[in-house]
Amino acid sequence: MLHLPGKKTSIENAPPWAAPRQAVRILIAIFPLWLAADPVLGQKIPSSKQNFYGINQAEYENRIMHYGFFLALHGTHYNLRHSDQFVNYKDSVVAITPKNTNGFGLGFIVNYRFARYFSVRVLPTVSFYTRDIDYAFQSGRSATQSRESTNIELPLLLKYQSERRDNVRMYMVAGIKGSVEANTKKKQGGSERLNVLNKDLAIEYGAGFDLFYEFVKFSPEIRFSHGIADLLVPDRNVYSRGLNRLTTHTVSLYLHFE
Repeated sequence: MLHLPGKKTSIENAPPWAAPRQAVRILIAIFPLWLAADPVLGQKIPSSKQNFYGINQAEYENRIMHYGFFLALHGTHYNLRHSDQFVNYKDSVVAITPKNTNGFGLGFIVNYRFARYFSVRVLPTVSFYTRDIDYAFQSGRSATQSRESTNIELPLLLKYQSERRDNVRMYMVAGIKGSVEANTKKKQGGSERLNVLNKDLAIEYGAGFDLFYEFVKFSPEIRFSHGIADLLVPDRNVYSRGLNRLTTHTVSLYLHFE
């Protein structure tokens, strides 16, 4: 981006529902996977192999408790709001730009079904994130504030599932997620740095497919997470004074095995 001398450029955030480019590629990858795995779309074969193409785990719904594990790929960035000092051209920073970065996570599934189509899911998770913000100064200098963290997360989600069609059904989830940083690495030089709180609270929602196989239920899922807690520590250094609010935004691909 080109900045004219003495003129400040305010970088507007993407709207909260806008996913990182990584998530678009994830969505494109999911549909071939689903088409390949869907027994309904597959060619029927003789009854000698009916266990694979028939109704797998027909007694699955008779149990109200289910357990499993999952892997997750994250695309994440900070959402920010500029301060009046930045907007009114009183700061040496001319641009503040949050970057899209990647992360991953893994955890366990505890699913309690309390009605035919509704379940409560608790998902203890360990996630690894890197979040970056780029700064451009009037002098032409640039700097990046980077925060690498290991987070302990506890999503609590309500799951609504459709009627099962052979070995496939769709579902939606929504709920909240609390998280705390267990370990943080800050990568920037100098004595001044952007400080953020180590606890976060987010709302989450998403959708996915339950694919029933003979011995496992595999569920690919896309989930959006919007931080509602302001993480900004209001220091008056050059990296903080241009900001008024700082929250997280994450789009994730989850692969569940139950």
